[in-house]
Amino acid sequence: MIYFISLKYRPEIVIHVCDEVKNTTRDFSCSQRLLVNKMGYFAEVTAGQKLDEMDISVHCDIQIFDWLIKWM
Repeated sequence: MIYFISLKYRPEIVIHVCDEVKNTTRDFSCSQRLLVNKMGYFAEVTAGQKLDEMDISVHCDIQIFDWLIKWM
């Protein structure tokens, strides 16, 4: 007999990044757990809230944010 074990739902968070210097925007996504565990800023400002219900926009250099997401 084969049993399938479903994994707990891990919400994907979309972060809208606006690079005002280059006049571009880009959306990034990652799991809420990873974002809160690896980026202390998000853990502090969103304590106790569900991030998948929030609109998150960050104003910074897109290449820097891309590097941070890859680091996580």
